[in-house]
Amino acid sequence: MIISGIVTELSTGLPITGATITMMQNMVSSGTATTNADGEYSIEILTPGSYVATVNAVGFLATYVNTTLMDNDITIDFAMSVLD
Repeated sequence: MIISGIVTELSTGLPITGATITMMQNMVSSGTATTNADGEYSIEILTPGSYVATVNAVGFLATYVNTTLMDNDITIDFAMSVLD
């Protein structure tokens, strides 16, 4: 199954290039991706289950999402806030 989506800046909606998305299951990384120039990413996950998706980018607050993956592809979009 594939997790994909877009990472944007919360107030402007502009894509964030170079953000790192990591899928964690039971405190172990199950997949990582970096956004392209359009803020897009894609991660292939082989095992259904509960995950925590984390997103980090320089100059932005880290973002976390809990999700349960089944046997289908899903989209998870992120909107990140700029650090003050």
